[in-house]
Amino acid sequence: MPSPAPRPSPPGGLQGREHGSPKSRSQASGGPPGLGSWLGFLGIEGYRSQIVAWAEQMGAVTLEEIADNGSLLAATLPLKPLEARRLERDGHAAAQRVSAATSSEGLQGSSAVGKAAACTPSERGGPAAAASEHLQGSAGLTRAATCTASEEAGGQAPVVERRITSKALRQVPSRAAAPVQRHKIVDDAWTHAWTEAPEVLQADWSGQAQHVQEAEWSWSGPAELADETDWSGYAATHIQADSSFPPVPRNQPHPSASASSQEQWGGSSPSAATKQHAHEQWVSSCSSAATRPQAPGFLRVRLVVDPTCGAGLSLLWCSCEGYRVQEIEDWPGQPGLKVGDVICRAGSISLWDAGSVEEAERRFASAFVDSAVLEVERSCFNVSLRVQPTLGAGLSLVWVPQEGYMVEEIEESPGQIGLRSGDVLRTVGSSTLSGHRDEASADRTLAQVLKDGVSASVFRPCCDSSLGDLLAVRCSQGGSSKLFWPSVAIGTWSWGNQQFGPGRVGARSEHVCGAAAKDVIRGAFEAAVDHGSFLFDVAPTYGQGFAEESLGHFCNTNMGRYAVAATKHFPRPGRQDLAAAVIATAREAAARLQLDGPLELLQLHKPAEPPCSLEAQADALAAAVKIGVTKAVGVCNFSLAELQVVHERLMSAHGLPLSSCQVELSLARQLPVASGLVTGCRELGITVLAYSPLAMGRLSGKYDPSRGQQPPWQGRDGEKSRPFGGALDGDPTALSELLQKLREMGRRYGGKSPSQVALNWVLCQGAVAIAGARNRAQAEENAGAMGWRLSPEDASYLGALGARGKTSDFQHG
Repeated sequence: MPSPAPRPSPPGGLQGREHGSPKSRSQASGGPPGLGSWLGFLGIEGYRSQIVAWAEQMGAVTLEEIADNGSLLAATLPLKPLEARRLERDGHAAAQRVSAATSSEGLQGSSAVGKAAACTPSERGGPAAAASEHLQGSAGLTRAATCTASEEAGGQAPVVERRITSKALRQVPSRAAAPVQRHKIVDDAWTHAWTEAPEVLQADWSGQAQHVQEAEWSWSGPAELADETDWSGYAATHIQADSSFPPVPRNQPHPSASASSQEQWGGSSPSAATKQHAHEQWVSSCSSAATRPQAPGFLRVRLVVDPTCGAGLSLLWCSCEGYRVQEIEDWPGQPGLKVGDVICRAGSISLWDAGSVEEAERRFASAFVDSAVLEVERSCFNVSLRVQPTLGAGLSLVWVPQEGYMVEEIEESPGQIGLRSGDVLRTVGSSTLSGHRDEASADRTLAQVLKDGVSASVFRPCCDSSLGDLLAVRCSQGGSSKLFWPSVAIGTWSWGNQQFGPGRVGARSEHVCGAAAKDVIRGAFEAAVDHGSFLFDVAPTYGQGFAEESLGHFCNTNMGRYAVAATKHFPRPGRQDLAAAVIATAREAAARLQLDGPLELLQLHKPAEPPCSLEAQADALAAAVKIGVTKAVGVCNFSLAELQVVHERLMSAHGLPLSSCQVELSLARQLPVASGLVTGCRELGITVLAYSPLAMGRLSGKYDPSRGQQPPWQGRDGEKSRPFGGALDGDPTALSELLQKLREMGRRYGGKSPSQVALNWVLCQGAVAIAGARNRAQAEENAGAMGWRLSPEDASYLGALGARGKTSDFQHG
């Protein structure tokens, strides 16, 4: 469930205890019990002495008292933004866990919960893993055995508490360093066995994962089920639960057996070899019975739920899709699931059409049992292509350089079972279709391997860029149709800008924004499109229309190069008819872009000022769609609460989705991630567009912070207003450390530049990176951020070195 909100503190002291009492001071002098473990959970061990001094001064006796006043503590420590966030968000729950573990160890030596809490940060994979342990419990599906000290002393059975949530609170999943530590949660009797053979167990799990990943889900079912519209009905009528799953070896306990079940072993702990053999048999039976192919891209799997540690899943609710798997813990393991899978149905209960997070949680809770059958949609799967001598494959394809061939249209004959418009063919046979020098080379490769029955690897895009470099964006016009955008777009703010690009701001003329400027920008346009960055972010204010005019000219004089534009309307204060102003802006922009049809995306540049309500702003966007001047609508610089109101109004009053939300997002401004805006957008199916992903060039390595170098920027009145990405300007040492780590990681990932690593971090958050490009070299460098992804561990590490950032009168989100 969502982390508890920080509790208000009474003026001048701590919560729950009379401030500064003699007893509290004496007890806190050496630090509360379990302080070291608590600091390890949060990854702030380096501040121990300061925290002990603060606790003594404030009279804090217990960890809960410190955690309840985390905001006061954070204000007194020189914490990094993400460290402060962990303290305030996770401190209370971590304190409860550590305190429970400390009390249980005093009564029974060690218990199931105590073993989990007593693991050191290094055992759990370092401070980052330790700090996120609470998130793993509250952001996925868990069944945690919790018991009070009195219950342990009396020998009573622990109370089982099930919690499910749709929110994956971590922006980047992190995995434990060694599966053996996960098994410590099960019970003390198994600890010795798991510790003796960690390599064997790790190899077993990795082999299973490889087996699942390489499985080809080719459709071999009844012919009448070939049409995708019949699959859901087939799943509803043919899914049957098997109460015997997972099968347990006869006369051997389930690997998740509790400590009380050791009596089945004759009162003594079994040998390591015996328990390892039992575990291997159980995993093998899971893998053979759990994953059952249904149709290309769809499969049915069995949910594995351990009585003590739950399902080990971190899930994110996605509107009109279901629960997306964010992370899978090593124990108990889910042999049939992969990260990125979408759980559409649990048993006979549908999840994709729940309509709200709360309704989805209620439905899933009713079906959350061991052996529950899940219907899963997979973003990457295999199909067998049909090719006839006279008709060919009947596919209209568009080459996307970083992904492969996108399916634009499928003819009825010969037909391609399992493929949809928008799917991407990444490989055909043994040949990869992405990364070729040009489209002609890719065409030759496809022609050589295309034959009847050949296996093709397919990627199905969604609105999350962490899964691939082509995104499927909800279209406001045309019902369920989608727009397809690249994961890296081109920002045109510098086109015609005096400070950053060719030409200068002022009256538009051949002198200030002339042929020379257009020639330089043309190189950026051609390189971007040739490398797959075909989305351009423009606005009437960028060069006073020069950016839109240039893009329209390039699109109409570079035939064969596909590009789309996303433009904006800037709401001016005092204007009463916002809808009329939005429509006028759209028509003027379409004329500058030389479009014959509607705009691709029309956005509000910022929230309109009062008295214009959020509902009125949503109505204005809806009017633009209904009159036919744009395919999709979005907002910029809105907070999560504001865009939720706009989205709700669009859906309830007009039946239209909000397609996008554009905010400043970079390693130097992680506020949209920290505030939950990115996760909230993903839940609603809204695509996040990230402007200034390089913090105005600070993360490119071009400027040396140790010498006080910063990007040039002046406001209209000579003031340094709106310092995008400037959160680290006051700490040159921290910025230098971040740049050094970007360079180091770039070398490890095959010679990537700091800019490419920083952009890739944005992609790992699920957002589209809008990176500015003024010339060919910059556009080519930006495109190099596609085609690969940082590991979850590296992305988390970089995030910890960055800054949270803040809002302003212009930026609400």
